[in-house]
Amino acid sequence: MRVTGCRTGLRLAIVEAAVPPSGMNDADRLPVGPHVPSLTGRTVLLIAGALLVVPLLVLIVKDRLPGPRLARSAQRLVLVVAAQAGAVGLVFLLVNGQLALYASWADLLGQQPAPVPGRHPTLAQQAVQRRVAQAKLAAPMDRAVKATPRRALDGVLVHTRLRGPVSDVQTSMDLYLPPQYFQPAYARVRFPVAELLVGHPGSPAAWTHRLRVDADLRAGVAAHTSIPFVLLMPNVNVAGRLDTACYDVVDGPAVDTLLGVDVPAVAKATMRVRRDAAGWAVGGYSEGGYCGAYLAQRHPSTFTAVLGLSGAYNSSKLALGAPVIYGTDPRRKLEASPEWRITHLPGARLHYLLTASREETDGTFASTVAFAAAVRAPSTADTIYLAHGGHNPRNWARILPHALSWLSQLPGMDTGMPASDRLTAVSQIPAWSRAS
Repeated sequence: MRVTGCRTGLRLAIVEAAVPPSGMNDADRLPVGPHVPSLTGRTVLLIAGALLVVPLLVLIVKDRLPGPRLARSAQRLVLVVAAQAGAVGLVFLLVNGQLALYASWADLLGQQPAPVPGRHPTLAQQAVQRRVAQAKLAAPMDRAVKATPRRALDGVLVHTRLRGPVSDVQTSMDLYLPPQYFQPAYARVRFPVAELLVGHPGSPAAWTHRLRVDADLRAGVAAHTSIPFVLLMPNVNVAGRLDTACYDVVDGPAVDTLLGVDVPAVAKATMRVRRDAAGWAVGGYSEGGYCGAYLAQRHPSTFTAVLGLSGAYNSSKLALGAPVIYGTDPRRKLEASPEWRITHLPGARLHYLLTASREETDGTFASTVAFAAAVRAPSTADTIYLAHGGHNPRNWARILPHALSWLSQLPGMDTGMPASDRLTAVSQIPAWSRAS
């Protein structure tokens, strides 16, 4: 792993890292808010285990089937098809369990609720929907807090749904409140926020189920390499199988408004979080990195920092149905490209952390290098390039602790934090992952 372009002057030491894992057990991580049937839970994995029995049953009974020859052949065919379906289902469930691509059957089938095309709530309707959204966020938070006796040690993970007051788009959202949120010393502290986005397809559950960002945060705070953040993890995939690229789709869901306006506004009104841009970051992995850069450029009064883990920053490189997303005006697609925007449109000061692996063969590495080179003052860009590894959660999980440390060192990010939380160490990049 190599850190380059550190124009912010932040420190990332290259030595062997040894950060202990979190003590949170699986019971503490179960959904507390409105329940959505899970495709990554234990029940489905037990079903996957049961599917292993199907091929064995086929081998046992295929020569013991009763009836005439034609009937036996038909029954064998049914058994073979069942065995093949079981094998395919097992592979899908195991892969989905590792990558958390789909959190529910609705995600898989593309049945997420979508707004009425072209609907724009009036100011009065927005005010009503804002109160409703705040109440719907506060209720599962209260239930989760009461159901988590170890909240001052492990924090609280909340699963809920949100309907954007301005965008009128409905989505699911996970949020993580760190242990410090419930400790008396922080009773008057407003916490910095990281809004974390997944790629397409993807589910917010990936951040805590596969990447375990909450555990990394607790470990970083304990090691004084990170300050405590509130983590917001909204589902960006709100239009079924349509990849919106976090854009306000023409005559469709206003995803940019949902993520850049509604989510921050409802969070600020409901939680003890920072209200200034210096306390907010946005970003994610894969297309979530692209979305983070685009949203920060579009809403610089809300966000100051961008995390781009294996993102591609030119909209022309995304596999999108451009006329469906952007309409017939070609400029709309140009303006949706973070790389184009940073060179053609004036913008406020933003801080970027851009990461990629040299072995990513889908153009991600080249796009990251080009975008980092295009960043100009007053904005800054820091980069982490892995020597090995592909476009997968394993690489993103390696980078996350360093990304949290990088965020913690940004100017103004620790405003209001107790002196005991000031960083006394910096994130340590493992020597074994350095680029040669």
